[in-house]
Amino acid sequence: MINGKKDNTYLLVETFQANHLHTMKELIFKIILSYIVMVEKQASPVFGYMTRKQEIKVFRGIRRDYDLKNELILYVDEDDNYNEFVYDVNTRTKTLVDIPKSFADKQKCTRNDYFGKTSYIKRVTNKYYFIAFEDCPSTVLFKVKKSK
Repeated sequence: MINGKKDNTYLLVETFQANHLHTMKELIFKIILSYIVMVEKQASPVFGYMTRKQEIKVFRGIRRDYDLKNELILYVDEDDNYNEFVYDVNTRTKTLVDIPKSFADKQKCTRNDYFGKTSYIKRVTNKYYFIAFEDCPSTVLFKVKKSK
């Protein structure tokens, strides 16, 4: 009792948990997903994320981009001949991003050896990932069909 009135603060906590706990868990997951771990003692970078079941998934390779909304990781896999992949956290599938030389030769902004290093996930549909490049106009996109 405070000044003769019943203290109902505990009700606020219960209301907060009922209405916002799921949102808080989602936010924490996204923060963990975006956390990058660089291990100095290894020759290659290591990064990863924690699943909702609190399992840890670790990748050896070079992270290019995260799409937090769709929970995707664009990275170069050191354990798979340095190929570039999109990893879908929800389905746990990785999709090869194989940009052919014929595509790179058509665009002025991709006629160099480092254009792939500036790649990022621009857009996602039910069937495709659209990969863009920082040095290119927004109309230059490479379409990658999702793995099943």
